[in-house]
Amino acid sequence: MAHGVNRAIEGMAELLAGLSRWPPSHYGLRNGIAIF
Repeated sequence: MAHGVNRAIEGMAELLAGLSRWPPSHYGLRNGIAIF
């Protein structure tokens, strides 16, 4: 369970990092969406 939570947090961090850059990182967006 904790491992899944950690992965979700990492994914959200990657997603936010991708959104904060311009142009957005499609790699980060793909990873963030894959978790959900």
